[in-house]
Amino acid sequence: RPALTGPVVIDTCSFPLFPSGSGLMDTLLSIHEGACAGPRLACNDDAFGFCVPGSRITPTLSAGITYFIRVAGYTNVSGEFVLRVSGGGGTARGACCWGSACSVATPATCVGPDRRFAGLSTLCNPPSFHSLPCCQADFNHVNGLSAQDIFDFLDAWFALSPSAAVGGNTARTPVVQDIFDFLGIWFVGC
Repeated sequence: RPALTGPVVIDTCSFPLFPSGSGLMDTLLSIHEGACAGPRLACNDDAFGFCVPGSRITPTLSAGITYFIRVAGYTNVSGEFVLRVSGGGGTARGACCWGSACSVATPATCVGPDRRFAGLSTLCNPPSFHSLPCCQADFNHVNGLSAQDIFDFLDAWFALSPSAAVGGNTARTPVVQDIFDFLGIWFVGC
């Protein structure tokens, strides 16, 4: 039951903490109003641009209504998955691209140099996906890719800014490998 009416993002894009298999489980995701067999409001098989073969739906839900979320394995596949639900609390949030990093924030808090708000209900890039919603190579988020992005990245890296911690660097403290990762992403582009 959402506290407030508004957009909600529901997905299976996160990897289980201790996955028994390799990669994301191939899921089908749907949401129903009022009961398990109630009207289907949204359904998704593969979340293209986010986390194939995971699933993602972004329905607008009403406050005080009970909803049922269904996760199934595609063609009866079974395994572990993480169901992530965000929104419904009244604060509109989305991906905030800052340098080569991303965090989920409100539009009002995604301000400042090297920051760009990707849109309401957007999520940060899945692991190893460097272009949507945040182009990690466009470090300064100004005029697309240019050599200035490399210089701005290096300035942030030498300042030990978390925005220079690239890719799988979950410690959010820049390390030497981040320089090579960033240059690899920059040469591929977005």
